[in-house]
Amino acid sequence: MLSSRPNCEAEWANPDPKYHRLPHTRVPWDKVWESLGTPISDATEERHWRKLLHRGTFVRNKQSDKSKPTVCRMIGCHKEESMLHIVMCQKLKPFWDLVFNFITTVIGDPLPPNRVTAIIFNMWTRDDLGSESACAFLRHAFGCFYNAFSKVDLEQKLFSTPLVFHKTLLSFRSAVLRYAQTIRILYLQRRYTTLRLKLPPQESRDRFKALVVIQETVYDFELTAAFTRAISNQEAALPRHQAQGQDATANPVAAGPS
Repeated sequence: MLSSRPNCEAEWANPDPKYHRLPHTRVPWDKVWESLGTPISDATEERHWRKLLHRGTFVRNKQSDKSKPTVCRMIGCHKEESMLHIVMCQKLKPFWDLVFNFITTVIGDPLPPNRVTAIIFNMWTRDDLGSESACAFLRHAFGCFYNAFSKVDLEQKLFSTPLVFHKTLLSFRSAVLRYAQTIRILYLQRRYTTLRLKLPPQESRDRFKALVVIQETVYDFELTAAFTRAISNQEAALPRHQAQGQDATANPVAAGPS
């Protein structure tokens, strides 16, 4: 338990509708804080998601210059851009469709009843978060999403759903392989020593078994067929997407820090 509660807990619960908050959502905050930093999502990979959690993400309605537009930067969306809006925007729904499809078909979690609270708080039920793998993947996804989303304003770059999701898969693949390599190195360091009986347990090998297979005897590893197929399918979609043109551009610019 925290000795003092972070300000964002009260800020997300602010009932004033002008602030675009979630006053009727009961967040299991202690579980959220305990979940920070997983073996497949470190502080750097969670950086943008943690800023969202702490309500520190730059969005257009937070600008000090009131003469700049606050409308969502995604073309065709005319709603005010807030931290809540960027995970609800219909122009960004295709990206989150891909994210949650991966979670259900590869990781194996059921769809959460509320996408918004799943993205922001990683909540799957009123009292519990998603699996460790699902939470980590959402944090990678939000990080890759926000990197691309910020560049719509800062660099006038188009937001490409297939490209951003592909980057998400590659980011997540690197983290998963990093974990497997850590387990293998531990095995190699101990196999001929007095610590041989303290080799990585099966629990460690199976911790992310929907994503990576770590062999029992020599600790070689490879991504699961489902994960590999998801990457291959997304890579196959990129040429088609590029041939058809990009899928989104920007409303008038309101540059701010990323």
